[in-house]
Amino acid sequence: MKKLVSALVVLTASVALAAGTNVDLQSARAMGMATAVVANSPDPSAVFFNPADIVDGGQSLRFQVGDTAIIPGITFTPTGSSTSYDVTNVVPPFTAYVTYGITKDLAVGIGVFEPYGLKITWPEDFPGRYITQKADLKTYYINPEVAYRFGIFKVGVGVQIIRGTVDLSQKLNFGTGTDGLVELGGGAWAVGGNAGIQAEILPGALSAALTYRSRANLDFTGNAHFSNVPPEFQGSSNGLVHDQTVEAKLSVPDSVALGISVQPVTNFRINAEVDYYAWQVFHDVTITFEDPSLNKKELKAWTHGLNYHLGGELDVTPNFSVRAGVMYDPTPSPSETLLPDVPDSDRLNLAAGVGYHAGGLSVDLGYQFIKFLGATAPAGNPLPGEYAGHVNAISLSLGYQL
Repeated sequence: MKKLVSALVVLTASVALAAGTNVDLQSARAMGMATAVVANSPDPSAVFFNPADIVDGGQSLRFQVGDTAIIPGITFTPTGSSTSYDVTNVVPPFTAYVTYGITKDLAVGIGVFEPYGLKITWPEDFPGRYITQKADLKTYYINPEVAYRFGIFKVGVGVQIIRGTVDLSQKLNFGTGTDGLVELGGGAWAVGGNAGIQAEILPGALSAALTYRSRANLDFTGNAHFSNVPPEFQGSSNGLVHDQTVEAKLSVPDSVALGISVQPVTNFRINAEVDYYAWQVFHDVTITFEDPSLNKKELKAWTHGLNYHLGGELDVTPNFSVRAGVMYDPTPSPSETLLPDVPDSDRLNLAAGVGYHAGGLSVDLGYQFIKFLGATAPAGNPLPGEYAGHVNAISLSLGYQL
């Protein structure tokens, strides 16, 4: 029974671990510049990257929709084994933005996007199937904003309304030769805020920006469903297996971005950016079951961190642009708590993209190759071994301005 309790704890912990995964691929233009756009976001995706930049100096209505295919190729090799196990799920986060310039100095906007999430499925014979088999978490943000220009400064603020959903499953080892299965589904609501400021230090040549997104506390409530359970483990007494409610608390971290955009000539921009994430809010996971004998608190000890972006954009013609960028993104997870529900490591992102606009129509295509630099779960970890791999991500955004 102790083995079963541990398995349930790890399953529910996946909720918090998955939500700790940041997805900043929220527009194709930004993606092609390694998301180094906080100081220069001239399209409606400014709703996500910097609310101050929704002020574009005109009284126009602008729309943008997009989708991204995130295709992981993650590999796990257990310690002492030559057999590797792969995960290749496609994750398709969707974005939609609308901005409207009420005057040349006042604008409003709203966006819908998924900045945190995870979808992962390991093979049926995966040695960590008693830790996790499948994990699917989504966080949907609805983000209305308002921005105003004061001289060389633009300031924007917004409210973020968040809906989180989770669908998880893992195998259970009852020691009978046949695996059981537990599936968990649940949801939560939360509210937070965001703000940004941009300074046009040299109009058309130099700008700087600072943005902030607040943490948000998600209190997940869900149901655990058990199947293929041997009769001797079934029942409603403490420690026996039965369908029941489960609760877990999760804090999405505060984040701060500081960026600069330099335009040495009229058709070329270079952007640099540093992002901070307060991942230390994810110190532990507290699990509350309907059956109190299964309650557990598990240490995770994630650390705060910075990631670094550099991107460029060249207008080859008045209608056609090419982009490129690079980002270094260290993992916040200590190796001691690294688990296969978030097979993470330090990452190097290489980006490229193109854009075309004519009249009121714009089309952008972005690509990133994300190289996992490798991570080792040491002895003492529930599943020691080596994580490696890469991710291919491609994004398309379509925009229109009235």
